[in-house]
Amino acid sequence: TLPVGQAYLCSNVYRPLTVETRSPVRFQVGPRAIPHIRHLQKYLRAPLPPGRRFYFTAPNGVSLGFSAASLWEFKEMLGTIPLDSLKYHQQRGDFERWIQKTLGDNELAAQVHKLSAGNGNAEILRQALRELVTYRYDELDVLV
Repeated sequence: TLPVGQAYLCSNVYRPLTVETRSPVRFQVGPRAIPHIRHLQKYLRAPLPPGRRFYFTAPNGVSLGFSAASLWEFKEMLGTIPLDSLKYHQQRGDFERWIQKTLGDNELAAQVHKLSAGNGNAEILRQALRELVTYRYDELDVLV
């Protein structure tokens, strides 16, 4: 009868949670920090179907002919994509949206969102993106 996202914390009858509380405690479950472990290898390396890949375009919307089919490919492509395309996608929130909605990694998406694509140096943006994605990839890769 609990709403989605809530749970009960129960203790052994002989060892109550606190002196004041001897009954179960209801709480809100926090967001998942990493993708489900069973799907982690697929998330990191397995290619996504064409409709779910990230397609890099120039600022005028013309395709560059490059796509990333996994987090690993995305990480590798960040080093070769033209800077104007990188800045264009970051300003529009394309990277964040793809990472969140397609890869399901809310934590990485939030970190990418914090990066500025304003009037700053696009090469610094590239380095920051590569560092974030590489760190996250390495962090998850050890769990596989």
